Amino acid sequence: MIVADNGSNWFISGTHDPRWNDEELHALDEVKGSDFEVVDTSSMGPGRLTVQAGGAVRLREGAALNRQGSFSDTRSSGWTATVDYGDGSGSQPLSLTADKHFTLAHAYVRDGHFTVVISITGDAGLTGSAQLPVRVREVAPVVSAGADMTLSPGTMFARAASFTDPGAETWRGWVRWGDGSPLQKLVLGADKTFVLRHLYSRRPSRRYTVTVTVRDSDGARGVDTFHVRVR
Repeated sequence: MIVADNGSNWFISGTHDPRWNDEELHALDEVKGSDFEVVDTSSMGPGRLTVQAGGAVRLREGAALNRQGSFSDTRSSGWTATVDYGDGSGSQPLSLTADKHFTLAHAYVRDGHFTVVISITGDAGLTGSAQLPVRVREVAPVVSAGADMTLSPGTMFARAASFTDPGAETWRGWVRWGDGSPLQKLVLGADKTFVLRHLYSRRPSRRYTVTVTVRDSDGARGVDTFHVRVR
C-alpha cells in the first residue's frame, strides 16, 4: 500500500477487481493514523552518511540530556564527529562507537529552546548531520525557611535558612515579618543560604505569619511561610 496526501483524510482508493471482497475491504475503515509506523529508509541509499538522533526532548532546568543516536555510512572506515548543544557551550568532540553509535550527554542550566547539532565526517569524504530540538522548562526556587517557633516577648528571632534552584541564574530575596514592619531585603549567600533575624515587640500573645520569597532572574519565585508566636 502507498499512503499519499492527495485525497480525504486517510482515504483509501483502489481499482475494481473481482478477486476483492468489498465487504471485507470495509475493515480498512478501522485503520487509524496511530497504527502506522514511519520507517526512514534514507540510510539505505548508496553513497550517503546519515545521522539519527531521535525526536524532540523536553527537560526541566538543571536536568541532563541523555540520548543515544546512531549513524550509517557504508563507504568509510573511520569517522570524526562534533556536537553543539545549542546553549552557548560551543562545539565539542563527540565519541563514536565501533557499531556506529554515540551518546549525547549534557546538562542544561537555563530554560529555553535549544537545537543540538551533530556532525559526522567519514574518511571517504562523506558528511552527515542531524538536529535535535531540546526544550528546557524553567524551575522556580524552592525556599526552606524552617518550622514554626514560639518566642518570649522581646526575644530576638534568628534562624539560618536556605533555598535551592538548579538553574545558573541570579536571585533576590526578601522577608515580610507579619507585624507591620517594612519588607526586609535578604542577603543571599553564594551557597544559597541566608539568615533571618528580627526583633518582635514586647506585646505578648501575638501570632505572626512570616513570608520568605526568593525570585530568580527569569522571574520565577519560590515562597515559604511559617508562624512565630510571641507569648
